Parts: sequence; structure tokens; C-alpha cells
Amino acid sequence: MDKKMIVTAALVLLPVAAASVLILFTRAKKALGTMIEKTKRKNNLLIFLIPPVSVALILLCLIRDLKTAGTLGICGCGVLGFFLALKEIRFMFAAGIYEKGFILGSDFFIFGDIDRIDCSQENQLTVTTKGREQKTLQASRKEAEKILAAVKAGNPSVEIS
Repeated sequence: MDKKMIVTAALVLLPVAAASVLILFTRAKKALGTMIEKTKRKNNLLIFLIPPVSVALILLCLIRDLKTAGTLGICGCGVLGFFLALKEIRFMFAAGIYEKGFILGSDFFIFGDIDRIDCSQENQLTVTTKGREQKTLQASRKEAEKILAAVKAGNPSVEIS
């Protein structure tokens, strides 16, 4: 494989990644309904530097003389970093409690899909879905209490510990 072809493919994947984030966000907002209460979002301004750095990382492969595996690895990291940063940025501004679920960080949960929530550790919520997916989220004590109350109201059968 030619190095220029790998870099071109990675650059073509960037708009695809951006479009997939928008589609994911649109579907999440549609599934969650209207916002009831906005939660405090983390103000990490460094996240805004990741997309341009990811593009620069991909373009760096044109300058450096790397083997095919190195070029594939660096371009893959660039595309993945771009996608994850855009997802975090997009969901960060929509964090809150909704009619049918909540958004916290770059994750969203629908109340009916939650099987269990563990809040035994300080500033952490561990959410287990009915599909056995488990995510640990950062939340202040006040946010966690609001989320737990909303989850209990939206899904009375959820196990809270």
C-alpha cells in the first residue's frame, strides 16, 4: 500500500466520523426526549485541541518516512482521536436529565435500558444496562442524586446500590 493512499483514506474518514457523531447525537436526542434539567458539564478546554492535532498527526505521515504499518497505526489513531473528541465535544453541551434518560460525559442512557446503578464510590456512578454493558461515569454528589432520582422515577425496577 502506498503511504499517500493511506493518508488520503484517513483524511476521507474524518468527515465520515463527524457525520457519524452528528447522527449518533441526533438519534440520542430523539430517543431521550426534551431536557428537564441541565447538569454541569466539565469545562475541559483541552478537548478542543484534539481534532486539529489529530489532523496534524495524519498529515505528519506524509512528511515522515514510516513503514506501512507505522503509517496505518498513526493514521488510525488520528481518526479515532478525531471521532472521540468530536463525540465528547458534542455531548458535553447537551449533558442533562431528559424525559426518557440522561446524558453524562459522552454517554447517554435511556431509563428503560438501565438494570443497575452503583454509586458507592465518591463522585462515580457505575451504570449497568440490561445488555450487561457497564460504564463508570464521573458525577458530583449533587448531580448523582439528581440522576438517581430521575432514574428511579423513570424506571422503578432499577436496582440502586
